[in-house]
Amino acid sequence: MTARVARKYENKGIFTVKQLSYLFKPRKRKKDNRKPSQVRHQFELQALAIRENKIYLQETPALDREAIELFLDIEGIPDRVYIT
Repeated sequence: MTARVARKYENKGIFTVKQLSYLFKPRKRKKDNRKPSQVRHQFELQALAIRENKIYLQETPALDREAIELFLDIEGIPDRVYIT
């Protein structure tokens, strides 16, 4: 957050992250919108996520799928040897 944006909130009487989080108001998206709207950073939503200890997505991430996918999940302690 820049100093200019912080001053804007201070002029409104917002001094803490908790106070800022109560300013977030979700808006409905227009159904007839043909082009995707550009997602902008919202400090209010970020403060709400910090206050509630949650993760919020503004839009669903686009994932490219390939013909072959490989997922690895490796866990363990490298110094400890397990013999079965």
